[in-house]
Amino acid sequence: MGLLFVCGCATSDFDDPGNNVRQGPDQGNNRNNGNNVNNANNVNNANNVTDMETDDSNSDAGPDAEMDMDVDMGACFPGCGAAEACVVDTCVDICTDQGATCGEATLNGKTAFCGNCNSAAGQGCVDGACLDICGMAASECGDTLWEGQLVDCGGCSAPASCFNNICAQPGYRAIGAALDHTCALRSNGQVRCWGDNMFGQLGNGGAGDSLTPTNTTGIFGIEGVAGFNNHSCAFKSNGAWCWGVNTLNQIGDGTNTQRSQPALVSNLVDIIDIATGGGHSCAALTNGRVECWGANGQGQLGIGSFDSTRSTPVEVLGLRNVLAVTAGSVHSCARRTDGTAACWGFNDRGQISGPASASNTAQDVAGVTDIIDIAAGGKHTCAVTQAGDVWCWGDGGAGQLGRGSLASSNLPIESSFNNAIRITAGRAHTCAINRSKELYCWGDNVNGQVGDGTTTVRSSPVRVSLANVIAVGAGQDHTCAATTDGRMWCWGLNDEGQVGDNTTTRRLSPVLVE
Repeated sequence: MGLLFVCGCATSDFDDPGNNVRQGPDQGNNRNNGNNVNNANNVNNANNVTDMETDDSNSDAGPDAEMDMDVDMGACFPGCGAAEACVVDTCVDICTDQGATCGEATLNGKTAFCGNCNSAAGQGCVDGACLDICGMAASECGDTLWEGQLVDCGGCSAPASCFNNICAQPGYRAIGAALDHTCALRSNGQVRCWGDNMFGQLGNGGAGDSLTPTNTTGIFGIEGVAGFNNHSCAFKSNGAWCWGVNTLNQIGDGTNTQRSQPALVSNLVDIIDIATGGGHSCAALTNGRVECWGANGQGQLGIGSFDSTRSTPVEVLGLRNVLAVTAGSVHSCARRTDGTAACWGFNDRGQISGPASASNTAQDVAGVTDIIDIAAGGKHTCAVTQAGDVWCWGDGGAGQLGRGSLASSNLPIESSFNNAIRITAGRAHTCAINRSKELYCWGDNVNGQVGDGTTTVRSSPVRVSLANVIAVGAGQDHTCAATTDGRMWCWGLNDEGQVGDNTTTRRLSPVLVE
């Protein structure tokens, strides 16, 4: 901010209504006003004009007193230009004074526009300066939202395509790691699943488990995938499909019938994101709203009640301007366009933040702003900010909050990990990708799900031996990651083939999915 001065030169009015001359016991004919007229017959104003005689024969004490004075109006008279402000009787260029080359700048209550940045070249205006937003966000391609600005970071050279603002070769992209199965999206819009299939959660129409990836049936051109417990969902802009267990109506097709093939979710279009929880599912829509379906005993649908399940989507109350949604065991969260987050549902460990009571409506998460990614786990939630910081809240009993301890917190606390761009949360472990496309994990590790080659619980982030990671998914007790070469890697518990390496051998470090 610049200096704040009252510029007396811009007006000839005095403080007193009707240009009154104040008369006190010791003032004689003194004038004390906006131009600092004082000392008997002397004038002393903002231009330091002194000893200027006045004709005090016209100085009356009444409200209609006349002013017959030759007062210097100053250099700002009659006013400054549209992009200038008056400072100490001088017209000053607002943008120059404030050091702004773009956006708006304000000086002495006056605002000026200082220019645009080249958004097509990845530039954005931050604190009055044109900066390389693509570089700051580690974005190699695609549209990037930064401090409310959308910039274009370009395309990728064929055959690579853009995913999560990173250029990657054809192959695996998004991951929905669940209880004992995994589903993943490929660059051609195909979904493949592997692992346990007791409830049809592989979506291939069969009943047997699969130790290697198998194609789901009947869905094509998919844009995103999610998995939790024993059901999975996938979406594209004009529809969403879910499959697997449906006892709590988590499939969203108006029934509670188990589905071994993808079933269309009722009355759901214009979708931009999807999430699956323990017994419910949610979707974010292009109109900025969220709709959920399935179990609602702890308010995880956000509809203002703790009652029966919903077999078709219902709107979360009072939630607007949402970009992304995530779901945990019995809670849900959303990220808004302004970088804030809201959560609802079960809160026994502080997973939605705030007092330890469930909420059936969306509650703002206090203390964290500029959020660019958010992930709900079993009973904890973590978020990544623009600065690359990771904040977590909820259950920390296995070190999943990443603070170097096993303490829980019902308020967001900053983890020891930084430079993050993406995050995922499992039952009791967490993983994040940094700007160098390196992967770090922490939390419960009894089945090797942290991926550091041990079964030691990690309360602080440890590096996983993978490079060029573009996506990560954390399940119950296993983890999977996709790399820029299009390949998929998994590790952790593998009793149902959820690691996808054609074995049921537990893996303590990443192995290639066949």
